[in-house]
Amino acid sequence: MAAFEPQKLTLSYWNGRGLMEVPRLLLAINGQFPSDGSWVDDRRSAPPSDGDANLGRLPFITTESGESVGQSLGCFTLIATRVGMMGDSAVEMATILAVKEHLREMSDAYYKLMPYGSEPTAELQEKWFTTGAGDISAGTPADGSKRPERFFKWYAGRIENALTGASFAVGNRLSLADVMLYNQFAETLALDQRPSPDHPSHKCEPMGSAKQVSAALAGCKKINTAIAAVAGNKNAQRWWAERGVQGF
Repeated sequence: MAAFEPQKLTLSYWNGRGLMEVPRLLLAINGQFPSDGSWVDDRRSAPPSDGDANLGRLPFITTESGESVGQSLGCFTLIATRVGMMGDSAVEMATILAVKEHLREMSDAYYKLMPYGSEPTAELQEKWFTTGAGDISAGTPADGSKRPERFFKWYAGRIENALTGASFAVGNRLSLADVMLYNQFAETLALDQRPSPDHPSHKCEPMGSAKQVSAALAGCKKINTAIAAVAGNKNAQRWWAERGVQGF
């Protein structure tokens, strides 16, 4: 674990990607890396005994002046604001925060179907990616008299329609929204960064299968454009090369 240095921005979390990977990537995209001493990547192996910003849990971020912010939304917003990736207007900022909530709802639906930590079965994966409600745009009638369950295609379609940018998710430049979309749909742990050679692949890929996610996003031009904007960023590529072995 890196030593705590109060004069530096410190990101505290478990030794894995999870809820702190978006803030780490935001900093990296803006040329700030722990390997350069720009910030402290504080990896914990036990629950924190310091700070109440996240109710005594992880993640939390401590600023250079000793102030702390917890919860994923708080951490995302703090870092995105510091590096200028929260949009160029109040409406863009609010839209970015709405994208965060859309993705949270999608994750909640996924984990309701496939509880966190369990191995997704082929049957459940097929159900998640290929079935469920088809009313993916406003005004489209729901299927049948009873509202069908909302799975991947409903959320992806609705999120696609909610994005307001052309070359980016929101606005005219890279923002927190693009990074969150990348994290949700494309974040994958390379073989040499897995905790062990036999670490299950479904734990290293988005929603258990990068291949199925990519296929299911085939018609989502805006989401794919946002993902590509992050994937092609040279500083992001440096971060992925440098971050090393992850616990999860």
